[in-house]
Amino acid sequence: MAILKLIKEQSLTAPFCDQKRLEASGVAVKGDTCWVIFDNITSIAEIALQDNEFGACRLHEPGKHAGIDGFEAISYHAAEEQFHVAVESVKIGKKYHPLIAELKQNLQPKPFKLLDVPFTGESKGFEGIAVITRPSDQAVLLFGLCEGNFCESNDERSKKRGNGRLHVFMRDKRKWLNMKIILPIPPAAAFRDYSDIAIRAAGDGRSAAVAITSQEDKSIWIGRIDLDRLGFIDDGEVFPFPGEDFCNVEGVDWVNDNTIVIVSDKAKSDQPNGCKGKEMSIHLLRIE
Repeated sequence: MAILKLIKEQSLTAPFCDQKRLEASGVAVKGDTCWVIFDNITSIAEIALQDNEFGACRLHEPGKHAGIDGFEAISYHAAEEQFHVAVESVKIGKKYHPLIAELKQNLQPKPFKLLDVPFTGESKGFEGIAVITRPSDQAVLLFGLCEGNFCESNDERSKKRGNGRLHVFMRDKRKWLNMKIILPIPPAAAFRDYSDIAIRAAGDGRSAAVAITSQEDKSIWIGRIDLDRLGFIDDGEVFPFPGEDFCNVEGVDWVNDNTIVIVSDKAKSDQPNGCKGKEMSIHLLRIE
């Protein structure tokens, strides 16, 4: 039976990244570097990764945007050599919508674009995004992961385990078109919440490996998706994180086929003291 093994971890806070409070919310891997975002500041941390060791941390400021004080999700799109960052939701009229922006190599964001999917609450929008090029037709797809079950913010319905959802978008010129596809995550991922998603294309040109984390359940679900028919191929498997102190995992990405990197948010005041041991940190884990 496969397990997750902790290979390396590092606190993100000072002196490593020269900040006392870094509420990590997402991570993206680009080559031999990890790029970490935070929901309390708009800076992005660049952290070298080589031979399973974390190198120096450098903080970059990608530019200010009115009303935005942090990012919720990040994905690196290798085909276009650019990042995508997301704001969970902003109020437009009576509804809340996620925002997304592209960041080129200089990390200067283009104007944020609204994703045409409404939510009823400010803090229950997209917790994770994954952007990937579909090999069969070169379409650029964006998968948006809802935090609550059924994509709901209502506590009772959103906590009904095994009802995770993904929204699918396709880029048309410079816009993201809602494909009106809401993918049910296989019920094997019977989580109370969903905190991030990472997708890694397979060598067959059609399928991809999917990793979805849960903060509340201290676990990760790993399965496969068919990018052509936009459906999951298998039930996948749930891996508990190696220890009860992984209480606040907010971000995940693939390093290679059997290694993932995750980042943790700040521990909450009502959580056990043990949760503070891994708060505001970056962790490298291997599937064995």
